Amino acid sequence: MRERISVDFGKVIPVSTVDWRNKSSCAVFLNRCPLRCVFCQNHTLLENTNIVDINVVKRKIEDSMSFVSAVVFSGGEPTLQEKVLETLIRFSRRNDLQTAIQTSGYYPKVLRKLIDSNLLDKIFLDIKASPSNENNYKAITGVDDARRNAIESFNIINMSSVKSEIRTTVFRPFINEVYDIARFLENSDYRGAYVLQTGLPENAPTEEIRKEKRIGNAEMSSLSKKVAKETGINVKYT
Repeated sequence: MRERISVDFGKVIPVSTVDWRNKSSCAVFLNRCPLRCVFCQNHTLLENTNIVDINVVKRKIEDSMSFVSAVVFSGGEPTLQEKVLETLIRFSRRNDLQTAIQTSGYYPKVLRKLIDSNLLDKIFLDIKASPSNENNYKAITGVDDARRNAIESFNIINMSSVKSEIRTTVFRPFINEVYDIARFLENSDYRGAYVLQTGLPENAPTEEIRKEKRIGNAEMSSLSKKVAKETGINVKYT
């Protein structure tokens, strides 16, 4: 008898050109996350419960196959649902789709298993705050061990051959965090790109962040150039 697997499912974007730059992908969002970031752009996925059979999600991926070359698994935190994630990745790869995950790095053991099993073509690691400042990381994520786990995941990624991007979603109160993260990457001899994403204050869960003014394209461009000049790493922005 075929094993039934339940998924706490968020949503699917059938065709995305932003989740994996320069690639047309299907973006699958899974519900739930251990973090409670003050600026979370997908906070509606954190508390919602939508339990479906995994075949429902497979069919949604199948519906996109004629238009995409890859699948990006996001959330929430996709590695929280380890069995679901691995099953969907294997399904995607059997159908000749490249696979990537967007993760906070909170579950480094899951990340290592996926890498060791050669299941990932790319990893997007979201570093939330300065890795050198435990208090800031906790204040932003609401979780004691988020920083430690993110650093462990980063080290796993940095030692692997899987292509990767480090990402940070930027809001005005936390711009200085970007410089600290970039210095951390510089000192770690990171080989990939550091991508700054424009935060949307209006989508944040906290009123304090929603009151902030969005950072415009010109300011984001200037910030990325300053960070690159100061640290010597490859900095991009979206």
